[in-house]
Amino acid sequence: MYNSCRTGTLYVKQWLFESGSHTTSIPIFQHKTDIYIYIRHPELERWHTKGTGFKCKPPSAKEIRNQRPANSWDFRFIYELHLFYRYSHGHVFKCINGYTCRMNYDELLTVIGEFGRYQMLIYVLVCIASMISSIITFSQVFTIANVDHWCAVGEWSDQIDDCLPASGDNYLDCIHNYRDASIPSKGEIYDKCQRFNVSYQDTWGLGYFAGEFTNTTETCVDGWVYDHSQYRSTVVTEFHLVCDNGNYPGLEKSLYFVGCFIGNLLFGTISDKYGRYKAFYISVTATAITGLSIAVCRTYWTFVLVRFVSGCSNMIYALAFTIGIEAVGPSKRVWAGIVICLFYSAGYMVLAILAYLIPYWRTLQVTIFVPFVLLFLYVCFLPESVRWLISNKRYEEAEKVILKTARINKATGRLPSDMMDQLKKDEEAESEQRKRVEKPYIQDLFKSKDLRFKIPNIVFNWMINALVYFGLSLSTSSLGGNNYVAFFISGAVEIPAYLLSIPAIESSLGRRGSIVLFEVIGGAACILTAFTPLGNWRIAVALLGKFCISASFAIIYFYTAEILPTSVRTVGIALCTTASNLTVALASLILLLSAIWEELPYLIFGTFTIVGGLLVLLLPETRGCPLPEHLTTADPVR
Repeated sequence: MYNSCRTGTLYVKQWLFESGSHTTSIPIFQHKTDIYIYIRHPELERWHTKGTGFKCKPPSAKEIRNQRPANSWDFRFIYELHLFYRYSHGHVFKCINGYTCRMNYDELLTVIGEFGRYQMLIYVLVCIASMISSIITFSQVFTIANVDHWCAVGEWSDQIDDCLPASGDNYLDCIHNYRDASIPSKGEIYDKCQRFNVSYQDTWGLGYFAGEFTNTTETCVDGWVYDHSQYRSTVVTEFHLVCDNGNYPGLEKSLYFVGCFIGNLLFGTISDKYGRYKAFYISVTATAITGLSIAVCRTYWTFVLVRFVSGCSNMIYALAFTIGIEAVGPSKRVWAGIVICLFYSAGYMVLAILAYLIPYWRTLQVTIFVPFVLLFLYVCFLPESVRWLISNKRYEEAEKVILKTARINKATGRLPSDMMDQLKKDEEAESEQRKRVEKPYIQDLFKSKDLRFKIPNIVFNWMINALVYFGLSLSTSSLGGNNYVAFFISGAVEIPAYLLSIPAIESSLGRRGSIVLFEVIGGAACILTAFTPLGNWRIAVALLGKFCISASFAIIYFYTAEILPTSVRTVGIALCTTASNLTVALASLILLLSAIWEELPYLIFGTFTIVGGLLVLLLPETRGCPLPEHLTTADPVR
């Protein structure tokens, strides 16, 4: 309990601690959002006890900041007693056994710096890793790109090769002359897997049209001609994944994301058991080996197998995100997560530039793994997570990292001399509490009638966000126009989307209203894309959908954490992420439905997104509500 009085910009609170047979009062000074806890020097003034009263004579804000003695207050002695702490944004001061205090790592970071020079270094490293991971994940957009194609005429192969030196419209006019002469069409839509069945002359002549001699067609017995105006070579053109084999690229992409799902489970276990550092370097090494192996695959099924293993190993983004978030203080964590996402989006734009400059898929595949040299150099700089070290009782290693952090942040003098003892006490207390609390399981999410209603809704929206986000990201080549420009802008629109998401959820819209708005507009944009002609307008409408779904995806994580009670929050978010990871594999399969009707995938994306947005209206608003702690308090004010 405490009493308080106000003096200028400072608040003085008298915190009463029971110690034996009497109560000791410790004054607390609050300056703006920072709370300073002090203790009187016992040699200068006797302890106040309950009932003796307390006079508000706090030191000035300047004296507090400079930590200089004022009157009977001895700031040096505060450090010696280790009862000096700085808390921000409502952190709770904890004491056990009278004056014996304990603190956790978050509280320690408020002393040595929540985002000091050392965290900045770590943060730059994980942001670069995030960008590289993005490049690897979405490189398939260009390496496995579908291109326009039609049946080749063996007799004309040399003449078609003569078109290659031309560029732009001249190249297209050249190859389309041969297409128009041999391929049946319906209006401006040419068959991709049939040609007229006639005996073709060795030399093609202007005005020749095989359809004048026959109406019968045959399959592509001489192979295919591919439009190389944007891609000189892709996996599709090299292994001829068209016509009867046209579903193979989508199958490969789905298997890659199934691998990502397995890798998420695998590296989650490795990370928790052996540490973030080891898991990160296992992922980097395995991804580098499989990535370079992809470039030398000589058969399609070998390519599929290596890509699947690559998906299992590419957990660089997830691990870098964890390392980055665990390194910063609590007040910086939200923006830290957003900025890592921004770098992930920047990877999109870098990939578009690289793919434009390197239109050969094998060369591009090797090039995107050159930056892995930087990741291997991280071994000299990237530390193990202090949180993981403390939770696994590896206190000596944790102390080394903390001391290094404090030294680089120039905060060594702020460290209590019994810092590790206090961290140990906190960890031991938390461990005891975890032992007393039964481990939550997925079935616990459905014990509450209220959560049985909410959980399917939340999981469905996670799945929809993941499905549409990756579906739109992988389908930029089907929008018409320049594929490189479309993909570049697809990454660029995510940046304002992420930045807008934070003020949106703090506005009058709140969490629920923001998700509803973004999902409904995004879904409408997807549906409108289906009825917009190929070209720049189609790209613009589709990117509006990508903008909205990116903002929605950024918000839904925070929203879910605020809806679920503390007792089942971790298992609830794990269920949501697992379901969304599985859904990503469906995105590529849904894109294959374009063979039935070209616009069908966009209609599916749009319809499900609008339905998801409307279902969010059934969930409560959580802005300004306290986090629910137990299943019985899971329903905040609507």
